[in-house]
Amino acid sequence: MNTIDLQDLERKAFRSNFQDGLWDIFLGLMLVQMCFGPILGGYYGLAPTTILLILLLYAAVVLGGFWYAKKYIILPRLGVVKFSQQRQKRRKRFKLVLSISVAWGVALFGIFLGLYQTGVPTNVTGPVILYGLAIVFGVGAVIVFSLMAYTMDFTRAYVYGWFYAFGVLSTFWLMEQGVFFPYGAVLLTAIMVLIGLVLFIRFLHEHPLQDR
Repeated sequence: MNTIDLQDLERKAFRSNFQDGLWDIFLGLMLVQMCFGPILGGYYGLAPTTILLILLLYAAVVLGGFWYAKKYIILPRLGVVKFSQQRQKRRKRFKLVLSISVAWGVALFGIFLGLYQTGVPTNVTGPVILYGLAIVFGVGAVIVFSLMAYTMDFTRAYVYGWFYAFGVLSTFWLMEQGVFFPYGAVLLTAIMVLIGLVLFIRFLHEHPLQDR
């Protein structure tokens, strides 16, 4: 008689949350958003507050689309799975860390962008501020995405953390070369979104909507 490993079944069900491709698409769209932010300030000269409002509006639209797809496209095909208390606690801890990281990133972005536009402090050059932001953000992205990969069994997030780090760094490097378009970030975003679309289409084929 075969032995059923309930923990293994739960782990597979937990990992299935990331097999529909929506997280890949969502994270890809958020990457390109972050990289266009500095360009809006460095090239168009928009105020940090205006840029943050634009980015938050974009994020709200993307997050709304993500939530809608999860609720009205994915859940009717997959159903709802109730996980153990231990795994639910891991999810709550991750959400707390992610929320703090997002708030920290937004604050850091506003501070560095304001310094870059106003030239304060005078003994620090614009490139130093830009690359300082890129390095701090890149390290934070790798750490947060690695935490996501470990906590949520989302192994692709290990790679996506480096995508975010290189995407932001390449954007700032291009800005210093006088190129105000995030070619590197757009390429990495396209890879993430393409992976997500492939997984999403595969998910729809493997989980057709059942007639009620």
